[in-house]
Amino acid sequence: MAIDPPSRALGLSSVGGRVRSRRGNETSDLGKSASSSLISTAEVESPKFDETATVERISSDEEEGSSPVDPTSKIGAWEIGEWRRRYDLPQEVVIRAPNPSDRISDFRVDEVPVYEAFFESGFRGGIPSLIAKLSEFLEISPGQLTPPAWRILIAIQNLGDLENLILGVDEVLFSYFVVPLHSGGGRYYLHPRNSNAPVREISKNERKHHPIFVSWAERFAFMTIPGFSPVWHIAGRLL
Repeated sequence: MAIDPPSRALGLSSVGGRVRSRRGNETSDLGKSASSSLISTAEVESPKFDETATVERISSDEEEGSSPVDPTSKIGAWEIGEWRRRYDLPQEVVIRAPNPSDRISDFRVDEVPVYEAFFESGFRGGIPSLIAKLSEFLEISPGQLTPPAWRILIAIQNLGDLENLILGVDEVLFSYFVVPLHSGGGRYYLHPRNSNAPVREISKNERKHHPIFVSWAERFAFMTIPGFSPVWHIAGRLL
């Protein structure tokens, strides 16, 4: 049985690089529904991948929705203030509003581009360790992974924490392809390799009912988070 990623910010916080739920009553329900579905994946030791294999492109109907290839942002200083209020962001979190001509790839050294939809998944300033590791493996900035990819990775990381499972990059790539978004621009999402993926994707129809995913590519800013790629890369490897 696959589990659903969090539908809104679920009170998640960064704990030693991991994202954990602060709701005690979520733990038992999530664990019961998900532990059996993931155990077969979690026990796979260092699965091997053929990096020369061609990943079958997914039809545009199944991708993350139509977005301009490289839009400017609709986020200014007022919207960032709303982010702080709505998502209860700590004051020490530094977020810079893009200039009118800035694109998502125009972040500076020690910055990570962030979409508002990241905060809906529980992001509060510390990059979740699984997202950080996958980004490093692919040689990209964490901001190049789409919001639905963040939701999947945060759900997998939380499941590992709750069930004391070691779920890393190998386990993610055992269950998902990393696929370029059809609109290009160096953005990537996760597509299940088969019907047994541990976390259920948000379907295209469901995304229509999530306002946060409407024009998500145009709702970005830049957050000061040192230690990640300072440039917008085309992924060095796709699996």
